Amino acid sequence: MRLVDRFPLALIALAAAVLALACGGGGDDNATPTATATPLVATATATPTATRTATPTPSATPTATPTATASPTSTPAPEKPRVLWMLRDHGGTNLAVVRFATNVETTAVLGVFGSPGEPTGIDPQPDGTLAKEHAISIPLGLNGTPLGISLTVTDKNGQKAGAILEYGNTIVGLQYFGRTPTSMPKFTFTAPYRGTATWDALSGTTALPLGSIQVFGKQPACTTAQQCQATLKATATEDTRTLHEGYESHSIPVTLPDTPAQDFQLLYTVIIDNGQQPVSIFYQLDIPATRAAAGTN
Repeated sequence: MRLVDRFPLALIALAAAVLALACGGGGDDNATPTATATPLVATATATPTATRTATPTPSATPTATPTATASPTSTPAPEKPRVLWMLRDHGGTNLAVVRFATNVETTAVLGVFGSPGEPTGIDPQPDGTLAKEHAISIPLGLNGTPLGISLTVTDKNGQKAGAILEYGNTIVGLQYFGRTPTSMPKFTFTAPYRGTATWDALSGTTALPLGSIQVFGKQPACTTAQQCQATLKATATEDTRTLHEGYESHSIPVTLPDTPAQDFQLLYTVIIDNGQQPVSIFYQLDIPATRAAAGTN
């Protein structure tokens, strides 16, 4: 807040009075000369003194200080959509039911992809309802073509995010996980319900994001007809990684809930955000309840 400078004005008027002086005298020509001296009396007239009245200096008029106007607050950008998890369950012969969740309400388009140059013959499957959770059934391609599942979501503001779900041991050219048979994601038990999740990934000049393992559990030995849905039970987050020439090794200790007995779906998760469109990359590894309880590899 600034104070405005004040400049007082002083106006002083001076009045001067004019002084008037008067005197006079005379004699008789016919009078006998008498040696009588006529006294000359000088009358002094008091000169009025001019009175000077001081003109009061006008007081400075206070200037109103302008009130600071708050600058308008900019509207924050809407939260970017992001795919939080994505799971595939068997939906019948050559059919998958894919469920996924996002942080904000989105519509979705689900597709499948195969090895480079090998068309799948499957049309994308849309879901135009704004929601945070979706379930879409989709065919899995032609005669054992190696597949992954791709997803694009769009929020009400038109912002997009992507996701890829990889599974199985087949090497697919577009995969993030599983670049070689020896480096694909694995879970090695060290005891019943305890083990280590590992994977390797190709790297460039900058390090890749750290990953996490999301542990989902569902009713054991669930049939296709039952369509049991897994729920999130635990999350283990990576602290560091080992850098090699051209690739990285990732490792996360994981503890599975030991009760109740359940089949597990481990979701290896890496989210890559370049500041424009986040892409979530998942690898699904299924572990039956009997293997988890025995701790067998």
